[in-house]
Amino acid sequence: MNFLTPLQLRAAQLMAVFLLILLMSFFQLALPDGPVYKIWLMQVLPLLIFIPGIYQLKRRSFQFLGFVILLYFIRSTTNVLAGDPAFIDYGILGLSVLIFFLSLMACRVLTSPLPATHQEEP
Repeated sequence: MNFLTPLQLRAAQLMAVFLLILLMSFFQLALPDGPVYKIWLMQVLPLLIFIPGIYQLKRRSFQFLGFVILLYFIRSTTNVLAGDPAFIDYGILGLSVLIFFLSLMACRVLTSPLPATHQEEP
């Protein structure tokens, strides 16, 4: 049983990815020495690559985003458990879990057969 439609999953996935990008952008802007654009680009570019595929509901984009988001999860988990975590580490951890869950749900919904809306009579 699917609780979400593909369009709802797309909207939730895009909102979560944009929130993650926004969180990383605000963190870069809040640095005392100013933003480091090379690091910001390395953080944001892997997420931006998947946005067109997510918007077009491409199953492969959801699958590969799930793999890429695991890197963000690993980084934030090690930062949270290492000692003195920053607020961004908790945000990235929560959003990466949400994005991974939404990616799994989207892959499941997009590969399941569509329910028959009407039956043909012979």
